[in-house]
Amino acid sequence: MLVCRVSPRRFQDVDDSSILGPHRVGRCCPPRRCLWGLVCLLLAASASQAAEPPTDWQSGDDYWRQLQLPVGVEWSGNPLRPAVRNLARNQRICIWLDRRVDPGHRVSFRSEGAPLNTTLQKLAASFECSAGFVDSVVYLGPTDVASRLATVIAQRGEEVQQLPSDRQTRFLLRQGWHWDDLTAPQELLDELANEYQISFPNRDRIPHDLWPVTDLPPLPFAERLSLVLAGFSLTFAWDKDGTEVRFLPWPDTASLTRTYTHRGDVDRAVRELSQLFPNSQVTRAGARIAVTGAYEDQRLIERWLRGEKVAVAGQTRFSLKIENQPVGGVLQALARRLGYTLEVDPALDAPLRQLVTFRVENATAEELIERTLRDTRIRAVRSGNTLKLGPKP
Repeated sequence: MLVCRVSPRRFQDVDDSSILGPHRVGRCCPPRRCLWGLVCLLLAASASQAAEPPTDWQSGDDYWRQLQLPVGVEWSGNPLRPAVRNLARNQRICIWLDRRVDPGHRVSFRSEGAPLNTTLQKLAASFECSAGFVDSVVYLGPTDVASRLATVIAQRGEEVQQLPSDRQTRFLLRQGWHWDDLTAPQELLDELANEYQISFPNRDRIPHDLWPVTDLPPLPFAERLSLVLAGFSLTFAWDKDGTEVRFLPWPDTASLTRTYTHRGDVDRAVRELSQLFPNSQVTRAGARIAVTGAYEDQRLIERWLRGEKVAVAGQTRFSLKIENQPVGGVLQALARRLGYTLEVDPALDAPLRQLVTFRVENATAEELIERTLRDTRIRAVRSGNTLKLGPKP
């Protein structure tokens, strides 16, 4: 487990973000005699930051694995942006801080041994925001954007398939992206327009702003532009030829519909997935499984159907060792923990006294129940928050 402890220095470097940007409007201007010194400091800070070498960011499966590894963080009154930048480089995980988040916010935060994704979620919550996990980038910003960003990007990615083949190839190509300190988002739009040979007819919806030095991993067009637009609560749509991109308001809802092949019992898989992912609609579509829901659920469902163990947000997992305990007592303890109501067939009086011995690691409630009853004559059927116990047929 890597522990990253950073203490604020006695004299902090000047952070240009503390005096520039729309979230700072209304602050008093510095006295005239200080302006020249302030400009010099800004230029020096800009030059030093621009000289930073690009980071070899984690991407693909390595990115998702890194997010699951434990990390220790301890900050005491550190400015948010430098603290997040140090954590990102330390973990080789690119972190995007939304322009509406105060980069000079003094953060006091401690997390020991939690997975990196959980740590970032807690960090974002500490300044009333959320973390969104997209391909190779972690976004920290307003909850209404963070909760839908990955799904909106996936929607734009699917729409690429409707464009002419030559445009598809161009838009799906992954490109790294780096810009220097005090870069305006309009300059980034110019760069995208030149690189992809496109136009933005309503680019006036992007107000003037100045952004800090940034280094992004290789990303396709939809993700690059979506990250720029996210801070303005905008998304986009292509014309039919893929040569014009128009900005649209951020959607109130977002979902994806995908179908999956499953070699096992399809009906049972539909029932189990419906319980594991209550925010997604899971149905049978012939011999396949249809899922309508967020990108995060889709990704986990695809892994679950491949036979992988997945950690579902909000899902309790168990690692414990049971030795010579009555099966009825184990089930009662589990029911109390999860808020289940037990309905027990009177014929189970003797089977519930059977002693069981087993051990599980990182098991879901369903997996723990199945393991508890594996060597017994008891069958469990869950209906909502009710667990019905009866004899096995």
